[in-house]
Amino acid sequence: MIFKNYPRMFRYTPLWQFPWLLRLRRRVAVGRIGLLCALFLGVVGVTQGMAVEREEIKIADAAGTPDALTLYRISPSTGDGPFPVVLLFHGGAWRKGSPSQFFYYATQMAEAGFTVYSAQYRLVGKETEQVEDCVADAEAALRWICDHAQEQKVDVNNFFIGGGSAGGQLALYLFMTNTGEPNRFRGFIGYNPVVDVDHSRFAKLFEASNGKYNPMTLVDHPLPPMLFFHGTNDDIVPIAEVYEMKSTAEAYGTHVEVVVFDGAGHSFFNTGKATDETKARLNEKVIAFLSANLAPSGGHD
Repeated sequence: MIFKNYPRMFRYTPLWQFPWLLRLRRRVAVGRIGLLCALFLGVVGVTQGMAVEREEIKIADAAGTPDALTLYRISPSTGDGPFPVVLLFHGGAWRKGSPSQFFYYATQMAEAGFTVYSAQYRLVGKETEQVEDCVADAEAALRWICDHAQEQKVDVNNFFIGGGSAGGQLALYLFMTNTGEPNRFRGFIGYNPVVDVDHSRFAKLFEASNGKYNPMTLVDHPLPPMLFFHGTNDDIVPIAEVYEMKSTAEAYGTHVEVVVFDGAGHSFFNTGKATDETKARLNEKVIAFLSANLAPSGGHD
């Protein structure tokens, strides 16, 4: 079921005096200044390309709790589809963070004609005590999208996946273990993703999984194309680990591109931290990658 709830913190008195305003389905194109206002109302305006909108979709978590998780769907507001689809997972060391991390970048993808989902998952130390539940919720989000592809007007034959930091690990796990029909991914996009959970910083959190969720050890077969964004000064996920994954994946014939940001640290892509130049470079690379790896609608090439 799709909900178009408005954040409680923005439910101020003047809007409640005009409840009909809250029920309107806004499909608008706005300038850079208007974008922030539109985000507060749950609808994303655009500055170029296709007009897009944001909806909140409530789904069950992997434990079966109804409406426990939110998928944020950012998509073209016009057109019959089916649209190619991108699923993104936020970072935060599996303990914090929000799907809003990717709202800006998802908007740019939607303007280019992609439906993008930014997914919530249970967080360690809050809704769960084990990282396995983070992975299971990521799988639940993927499964929900595939099961509802027709009503969501998305083309699962053109399915991309990605994420940032811890969310990149979740995306990599799904990417590397769900490459068979009928939901084979077309590509992976990583924003300084965690590629090796055996790293001392993460080992304790993953010790019970015995390497099952470690992307570095899952590179043992050919994969669809991969795109990484990484800073040279990342002290959380050293860029050397990304190059190690690149080398291993290329040995199996996988195309891997690493876009390097000199002097950048971890989470450099966050919109509150990234410069306009950085954001423009990221957007340009992502749209080019997505467009270059599309399959003909209705089937894999």
